[in-house]
Amino acid sequence: NSGDASGANARLFDYYNTAKLVNQLPTVKEKIDFVNPYERPWTRSEKTWRRAWHPSLMGTRKAWAIPLVPAYFDTVKYYQYLTKTRLVESSLDSYYSGLVPPTTSYEKAVQETLRSLLASARFESEDHRVSAILASLVDEAVLSVAHNVPRLADFRVAYDVQSECFWIRSGFMFLYDVKEIGSDKVVRKVRNISKYLGDDRRKLGELAFVSRDRLAVQLRTREPLAPLYSLESDEACRPIFSEDVDVDDDVLFAPKVGLVMSLWPDENPLWQCPGYFVESEETHSYGTFGAKSLSLLDDRCRQWDAPPEESAEMWEDCAKAQAVASLFTTLCAQAHTHGFTQYTDITRPFNSQLMLSNGIDFVFAVGQLNTLAINIECDGFDNPKTNICHVESPVRLYDAYREGSWIVVIFGCKVSDAAEGMNLDKCSNEFSFSCGSNDLRIFLISDTHLLGERNGHWLDKLRREWQMYRSYRSAVDVLLPDAVFFLGDLMDEGQWGDLNTFNRYADRFDSLFGSSDNKPEVHVLAGNHDLGFHYAINDDDCLRDKDFDHDDPTRNDLYRPTWEALSQESTQLLLRKLEPRAVFNGHTHRGCKKRWARPVDFWEYTVNSFSWRNGDRPTFLLASVSDKHVLVNVCHLPNESTVLLLYSVVAIIVEFDTDLHQGRASSLKPVLPLEIPSSPPFLQFFIAVLAGSQESSDIVLLLKGDVEELNLAEGRAIVRLSSGQTDRRVVCAILFDGSPQ
Repeated sequence: NSGDASGANARLFDYYNTAKLVNQLPTVKEKIDFVNPYERPWTRSEKTWRRAWHPSLMGTRKAWAIPLVPAYFDTVKYYQYLTKTRLVESSLDSYYSGLVPPTTSYEKAVQETLRSLLASARFESEDHRVSAILASLVDEAVLSVAHNVPRLADFRVAYDVQSECFWIRSGFMFLYDVKEIGSDKVVRKVRNISKYLGDDRRKLGELAFVSRDRLAVQLRTREPLAPLYSLESDEACRPIFSEDVDVDDDVLFAPKVGLVMSLWPDENPLWQCPGYFVESEETHSYGTFGAKSLSLLDDRCRQWDAPPEESAEMWEDCAKAQAVASLFTTLCAQAHTHGFTQYTDITRPFNSQLMLSNGIDFVFAVGQLNTLAINIECDGFDNPKTNICHVESPVRLYDAYREGSWIVVIFGCKVSDAAEGMNLDKCSNEFSFSCGSNDLRIFLISDTHLLGERNGHWLDKLRREWQMYRSYRSAVDVLLPDAVFFLGDLMDEGQWGDLNTFNRYADRFDSLFGSSDNKPEVHVLAGNHDLGFHYAINDDDCLRDKDFDHDDPTRNDLYRPTWEALSQESTQLLLRKLEPRAVFNGHTHRGCKKRWARPVDFWEYTVNSFSWRNGDRPTFLLASVSDKHVLVNVCHLPNESTVLLLYSVVAIIVEFDTDLHQGRASSLKPVLPLEIPSSPPFLQFFIAVLAGSQESSDIVLLLKGDVEELNLAEGRAIVRLSSGQTDRRVVCAILFDGSPQ
């Protein structure tokens, strides 16, 4: 019959018998391993140590890998075909109708977190920063509604999630079509031709594919989401493409590298991993929600170098294609971990939600898996079901976004770069959450650890505490705080002393951080080093080893509640009584941030040490407080190593110039002091200047102070002298915030 002539009967017989074998396997892992198309590559010895009469080795099967982001700008239809997914571009309002989330508290928390992440320098790449933003958005969303939705407490949140799946897609027999030279007739050659990479060795046109996706964050639950449609509905059986789409000419292409779709073959082992492996016996096996960074897609669009309007359209199309691929990856792997395979199709739909973003534009999608049986295409096998992906148009997180220039936003206060004059307005911003003119701006500084009279070394004081003094004064002049809070450990010694000793120590602290006109107001709290508490609980600097030879069950109780530390009951009492909007503390010499949800919703900030003695990168916090918000940002001091390096460079330049002109020392003019008043404190620095006069003699200028205007051009600084001399072009080395500019 026709089935025997076309080979459909043999293919169907093989397919259904494979399904019977899969159903007989006792465990899910065995079922996945049985249908896995992976074939390990031949080893070197297997390729080399063979006899001449042995048949040649057949190439092992490799899967075509879907990249993390599309490698071609028009992949939507191709990804739809590979996953048999129908794309629906519409609003998701109907899907989320009836939900009224607490957006007010969520918006406030998100704004604070965004400022912290956007200003942070700890990320190795922009992709890591965007992933952290997406993870924080999910965390804040869960914390905002968890107290009203008890079942959220049972959700499982995973970060940097491995989402992988493999599948076989039929319909690639056209890869064996050949058009002879001099003829317009297309002939399908299956015999005497090498099988296509990724195909079954029987040359069925069924290619293996793999998607090794990475999600920034994933929410998993014990129960599945409600389906969009039932498997028996018409929506689940609608075709992938409309009738006007020519699939053969417009959709189907070879996946080979260097051609249109630029997929790469993957010879690594294949897995089904929807965020977990099946042998882990995960109890929360339904991926309810996932978020993925599209920062790499921005890099791809820049490489394609299309006009702006076309680039935006390409980005949106690629985001839709990625939504199709990512949702299918999660749902396909999820269905396999529940015991379904491409030979034993699913009997119930699987659903998941996805958020894609590059940190600016956000794309939301909902997917439903209706079928896995997409690995066979022959007469006698009819599977009208298609998978579904609903995608919304991109939504921008920010009301305004400025691209192409360096901008720092501190508490809603914009600071432009040096090319724009370095104008600093205390409260000027186009964003809706900008700080108001009546906002209270405060510094929070901790652990200055000033050296005292007993153990302080003069070189350490000169090198580090002078830098601390200059950094503090510059920060006060630039950021104009209304108040400064020192959180403790002002001095490093904290030993006992009389009133005169205390006054000398207090005067020293006041000389560094005091305020003569009460602007800003300085508020000081005592720490354990200031009160001798540190020595009270650590009275011996050195103990003999034999003192610890016996078993002491309380030996490691460093912070005993109600003794050296507050008890949990006392902490809860303070929170209930005071109901703080934010809490700031120090002592650890490290900075961190913690979210409290009970009994009061607030952020707790631990402030890093302000002294170079406790770390190479000291910091302090700047907070803007109003009746509506508490906005906090981390301000970094320059690296001590960078400061020392720049001082060394300046000293070498000055010394080199001195040696160079020793032969003409008699013709040198004396050092000319130059005062330039009324400058913005951003440009407080020391400049070593080598200037050549119009005459044969030279003049050496040492500028100390502020510069109101600095014109930079071609690596030179132009300074106008008011002492009757002509304009000079001078070469300068600048110390600007601890880094060379």
